[in-house]
Amino acid sequence: MVSGWKGGNLRERGTKVYLAGKVRHGDQNWREMLIASSGSQPVSTNMTWRQLANRSAPDVFKAISRIPLQQSGFELSGPYIVGREQPSYTSNSEFGAEVFSAANSSGTIDPETRDAARRVLLDLNTLLLEAADAVFVWLDAIDAFGTMAEIGQAYGRKPIFLAFFKKIPHEQLNELWYSTHMADKVIFADTPQQAFSEYVAWQKSHVSRVQAIT
Repeated sequence: MVSGWKGGNLRERGTKVYLAGKVRHGDQNWREMLIASSGSQPVSTNMTWRQLANRSAPDVFKAISRIPLQQSGFELSGPYIVGREQPSYTSNSEFGAEVFSAANSSGTIDPETRDAARRVLLDLNTLLLEAADAVFVWLDAIDAFGTMAEIGQAYGRKPIFLAFFKKIPHEQLNELWYSTHMADKVIFADTPQQAFSEYVAWQKSHVSRVQAIT
């Protein structure tokens, strides 16, 4: 496979890994599964769309960057998400503890506030991706449209490790050929935990090859 990434920015320890993939909630939240399997606890608050709309992306980025989440010696980051229940694992308590109300989650929030919050999210997640050393992608569905954009953002600039859920039908995978060819490594796995373990082995192998050359 031809890779657009030209190397660099991949350290043996302390590597910042951006977790790209479809947003899941509750017991389907694979990002929280990865964090829990390392013995860490997800860090989250109940910031609402309205609270986020009144923040700047750089300010939120500085706050959540103070709470590194570790897994296998790597620092995990990833998209900040305002979901049906609460924002993602990478938020910070300084933004308050207002409950994410049913009115917000049901879509009755006014369009202007929602769009303002979405602009902040876009800028914030771009900052998180820019700060990462590598991108780990877990794809368990082909309608992860934001993930496709993130792969495009990272292509040629950061190593991309793309892990597909084994049960995705092969005929659906054909629709993702463009993004697949942007990845530096493509695997199939049963779980995100298995996929991340393979990422760790791949990353360490790459670092060892680079160190042997230099």
